[in-house]
Amino acid sequence: MDRKAQIGFTLIELMITLVVLAVVASLAFPTFVDAGRNGRMVSNANDFVAAVHGARAEAVKRRVATGICSSNDPLAADPVCAVGSFNGYIVFVDDNENGAADATDGNGVRDAGETVLLAREAEDRLTFNADGRLMSFGSSGFRRNVPGAATRLVLCDQRGNEDLGAGASAARAITVNAAGRPQVLRTTADVTAQGGCWSG
Repeated sequence: MDRKAQIGFTLIELMITLVVLAVVASLAFPTFVDAGRNGRMVSNANDFVAAVHGARAEAVKRRVATGICSSNDPLAADPVCAVGSFNGYIVFVDDNENGAADATDGNGVRDAGETVLLAREAEDRLTFNADGRLMSFGSSGFRRNVPGAATRLVLCDQRGNEDLGAGASAARAITVNAAGRPQVLRTTADVTAQGGCWSG
């Protein structure tokens, strides 16, 4: 009586296969992590560009000034603008709509009674340029130069302004020209020129 040949893998063959898979996975994991970080950075940059376009559109539609400012707690019931460290931003109507012209209208600060149009937490660090904490837009859609006005924003994650190859940066810089149009800059040189990432 012939014994049938057994088909299958030996324990040693299975262990070698698992070791090879572990080595391949360990080599591929950093690439997957960087791909996720790059996707998040692009998403945050696109969200801010959309916020700029939304603020401009609301300023033109409502015929009042609007603003985007940094906030320590953008999702609070009554968020306020912040100077220094912050983890998000708000878009607001810079007019308390009380029917009377007063010092709180168009002053570049979110005052009591002013409508919040958008509040967003950012997953990555945001840095407005040193001369400002907000961006302001007039009823024409043009950028306004109110006290504390900013013209650029830098987004960074834990990689900072790391060169990803061919001069491409892990960070993003967003500038807003006088007409109120945003532009995303992606090279390490451009990010450095716009103030670079936070240190530490």
